[in-house]
Amino acid sequence: MTEQHPFEPFIPEDSTRLILGSFPGKESTQSKRENDWFYCAARNQFWKILEIVFDRDLSDKKNKQKLFKDNNIAITDILLSCQRSENKNSDENLINKEYNKKSNQ
Repeated sequence: MTEQHPFEPFIPEDSTRLILGSFPGKESTQSKRENDWFYCAARNQFWKILEIVFDRDLSDKKNKQKLFKDNNIAITDILLSCQRSENKNSDENLINKEYNKKSNQ
């Protein structure tokens, strides 16, 4: 099964930093949850750490995007679509990759 990337690149106009990942986990590509955004797997600590570092509530997509916009941070992933050789999130299982050439600018 080919999985499509569920999120558009987020590139604020004055971005000076880039967070570049590979491809979302299967939780994001195989089920659509309303408030999902990058690094949204339940076990991922990314947003919890940023909440502490920036002392901000990052419980929803709107607040996460505001944090990135306020701090000139862009975020995207290198793959637009792919398949998994096994039903695992590991990058080594990503095959038949289509690279992300999209930009929101």
